[in-house]
Amino acid sequence: MVSKLISSEEISTIIGASLGSFGALMIIIIFIYFKEYKIFYRKLVFVLSIYDFFQSITYLLPGFSNKIICEIQFYLIAIFGTTPLFWAATISVISYLKVVKEFNDKKSNKIYKWIHLFLLILIIILIVIATYFHDFNSPKTYWCSSTTKISVIIIFSFVWIYVIICLIFYILTMIRLRKLIKLISKGYSLSKKHQTDQIWIQLRMSLIPLIEIIVTIPITIRRIREIINSSFSEIMALDIISSLLICSQGFWDFWIFIIFDPEIRSKLKNCRSYSYSKYYQENPFGLDFFDPKNDKDLYSIKDSEEKNRIREIINPSVSEILSLDILSSLLLCSQGFWDFWIFIIFDPEIRSKLKNCSSSKKYQEVDLVDFQNEEELRMENNF
Repeated sequence: MVSKLISSEEISTIIGASLGSFGALMIIIIFIYFKEYKIFYRKLVFVLSIYDFFQSITYLLPGFSNKIICEIQFYLIAIFGTTPLFWAATISVISYLKVVKEFNDKKSNKIYKWIHLFLLILIIILIVIATYFHDFNSPKTYWCSSTTKISVIIIFSFVWIYVIICLIFYILTMIRLRKLIKLISKGYSLSKKHQTDQIWIQLRMSLIPLIEIIVTIPITIRRIREIINSSFSEIMALDIISSLLICSQGFWDFWIFIIFDPEIRSKLKNCRSYSYSKYYQENPFGLDFFDPKNDKDLYSIKDSEEKNRIREIINPSVSEILSLDILSSLLLCSQGFWDFWIFIIFDPEIRSKLKNCSSSKKYQEVDLVDFQNEEELRMENNF
């Protein structure tokens, strides 16, 4: 039995963490399915999504008055509550180096390995410091009871450092990208490292630190007010917004790198179209009828454009398949309707018989009425 009702802050935390875990999990699954994690900049997003997923799961742990769960959650928040921001700061630094210093992927991969080692050291330091200053006599985590000022300072000092790094390198990167976009608009030819597609990639990557800054602002304001004012009076709107945003980073990353990424979106669309078309090629009416893999002439064509053209003919789009489903279902079960029109309505002999039948029935009814009227008159005359 639950000892207390769930507050609006906890409800917003559940909603935000659910959205964040869903978005992060979708990024992980899609990147693994299409092997996008092998591309360097998407590898960064892949790792960030893993941290976002565990961060959202951490906030979903129901602490309530259970001291053990609260203590476990304290350490999980100390680790996964700060690592997504650390990784966002790392992405902002790498984006700056690739745009301004023109780092290639080899140099970036070397930095990438050292970043993991540095992050591991930071996590160990954070756990040691948090353990030393943490009061184990009462729950001190996000869902449980109140939090001491020293715990707030320890955990959120790392968060604020990462936010400052994100902000500085985001501004520097955007200044450089703005200059490059102006040069492209004026018709200047840039180096291969500064092609239009690379610029758009860096613009999309720069959204990560920007979103981290936005989602951290409400919780930062809230914690600063807690530290400055000991008699902290809660602001309901600020509590709800901060609880909703702080653990929903994976949801916003999902929109940026899946929904608004034309390459990933086209792959998902092609994958869905191929799954539908493959089913109908193998089983058009529940039977083995056509298998394009057995057609050797089709796959012996060397021209890739011709292959794509033939593949488009063989593999119809999803909308075409859905319309074909509706039309075939409609026609398959309406045979009797078309037979009625062909053999009844459009057959002059049957139509004339029906016409004569209806007219004769009408005359019979009239004769019957006349006969009844004559009988009534005869009876009246007799009387």
